[in-house]
Amino acid sequence: MELKSLINYISKSKITEELTKRLNKNKELNLIGSNRFAKALIINSIAYFQHKNILLICTSSELAYKWFGYFQSLNNNNNVLYYPPNDYSPYEIRTKSSEVEFSQLNIITKLINNKNKVKKSIIITTERALQPHLFHKDYFKESNLNLRKGKEIEIKDLATKFSELGYVKDEVTRSEGNWSRRGDIVDIFPVNNEVPVRIEFYDNVIDKIREYDAGNQKTLDTINEINIIQAGSKQKISNELKNLSKDDSFIIENKNINDNLERFLGVVETKPSNISDFIESETIVVIDELEQCMQFTDNWFNDSLNNYENSKDSINEILIKNNIKVKIKNNLIDNSNSIYEKIKIFERINLYEFESKLNKSNKFLISDKVIKSPDKNFNKLSLEINNYIKNKDKVWILSAQPTRTNSILNEFNCFPKYINNP
Repeated sequence: MELKSLINYISKSKITEELTKRLNKNKELNLIGSNRFAKALIINSIAYFQHKNILLICTSSELAYKWFGYFQSLNNNNNVLYYPPNDYSPYEIRTKSSEVEFSQLNIITKLINNKNKVKKSIIITTERALQPHLFHKDYFKESNLNLRKGKEIEIKDLATKFSELGYVKDEVTRSEGNWSRRGDIVDIFPVNNEVPVRIEFYDNVIDKIREYDAGNQKTLDTINEINIIQAGSKQKISNELKNLSKDDSFIIENKNINDNLERFLGVVETKPSNISDFIESETIVVIDELEQCMQFTDNWFNDSLNNYENSKDSINEILIKNNIKVKIKNNLIDNSNSIYEKIKIFERINLYEFESKLNKSNKFLISDKVIKSPDKNFNKLSLEINNYIKNKDKVWILSAQPTRTNSILNEFNCFPKYINNP
């Protein structure tokens, strides 16, 4: 269900206008009280009124999924995005799953390639996404591969580019991140596409590009072009480490070379990025329970710092054995003060359940209540609604049969305003 008409109505209300003025003037607004769905409605209306993106930060993935559901019910599903965070210390041997990495890369690429800026996004994630864990923005811009019908490119050059982007060659392409070749036909499953694509060449010219079913290999739609994004950072990190090595090689003895190469991200990237480096300046950053988010950040920072101290000697030993003089740094973690200072360049809305010493300035108290009248007892429901209206409260009614509900309430001297939902 998309409540566009409701969002549009509230975005033009005096409350939204007042909150927008406060936010623009002070760059920060504290919303206190109410439930999260009601807050989602207000935040969505403020962003809709100003035509701005939203980046919402909360404490956990479970809570992020709830926020994701709230905003999905208010918007077109395609512009509500969940950015999965890394859930481990960056200096651990274990690495993040390919599903998490593909999802992160997909969203990063969408943010970079949103050329017309018409389609506004709502990104939901946790405080962990504000930790440094990505290459610089320029890398993602430069590593985009655009293939279109009629383009001239040698298949061997295309194979090299696939390898640089982290795609793995296989006999048959069935899963994301893989590619294969049969004569003048190249198959690849881009991590930013729902299905793999088949590229047919005539000499060194792309003749056809078709999507196909990974299960039965049957052709689906013919397309004119496709953007292929990087399949991960492992290949990039490995290549950069080889460049730093005097031996022009990088080997981890008795270990799979893919075992969390991101431990070395801070070696090859001086200032790793986070999700906030990829959003527009005209983005509203929403933080659900700021104090709790900061506490979660510091707890994780302290655990990761301990892990860094316990791991740095073994990691530096690997670098030395590969004839790399650069040493590892603890630049893949940040404390709460550093992180939340960086996002002060954005307009911010802090959400709180209760008032406290930290949210006294520029605060706005909101409250709501669900009306629980007996089923089909429209007489009692009408009386209750009218009492709320006399008390200068607003009452919102969502109905699967709005015109019928409107007619019945009118019979009981309750006169709601019907908002048509296109």
